Amino acid sequence: HNPRCAVYENVGVNTTLMNSSNYENSCIITAYDEDVSDKLTWSITRNSDDMFGIKKATGAVYMAKSPDYEFLATYTIEVTVTDQAGVTDSIEVSISVLNLNEQVTMSYQTLYIDENSPAGTTLGSPTTYDPDEGSTFTYRIVADNSGGYFDIDKTTGEISVSSTAVLNYEIKQNYTLSVNVTDSGIPTSPSFKTSAVAEVIILVEDV
Repeated sequence: HNPRCAVYENVGVNTTLMNSSNYENSCIITAYDEDVSDKLTWSITRNSDDMFGIKKATGAVYMAKSPDYEFLATYTIEVTVTDQAGVTDSIEVSISVLNLNEQVTMSYQTLYIDENSPAGTTLGSPTTYDPDEGSTFTYRIVADNSGGYFDIDKTTGEISVSSTAVLNYEIKQNYTLSVNVTDSGIPTSPSFKTSAVAEVIILVEDV
């Protein structure tokens, strides 16, 4: 059967691919020659976007460019082995790019609120980006110089006026919050979550 190899996305150039059967051993394309004294040379004779390289003396496949799962998750290359007499044989090698949980990013525009606004008045939501499809997010306020005047929706990041707020332009015209977002850790293998922190500027408007 044709060899199957794998590699995690975003790895550096020259990273050796893994064997798909266990994700541990190196991806090495083996060959058999009845003439045991023959010197064999490996090459890639069909290479998608020149993404891959191969060690000529050993048949170990490595990355010539850094892969991106979101761009392309599977590749097929052709590897040819040549003996000293010029006799060749070729085989197709399937390569899977494994998805990793990538860094979430978040930002807020400056938010405006009329003084004396009642509890529950919404100010705005963040722009959150995660390259991994299907991610969900958890938001929380991690720093607040307002004394608890603002609440946050844990699933959307939307900021609103809290029940304890007393927004008075004549007393204070601006507030600053720090909001943390954590993604859901998709994919879950290897399992880790990423987070980001954004500053939120809130300006109170005179009414």
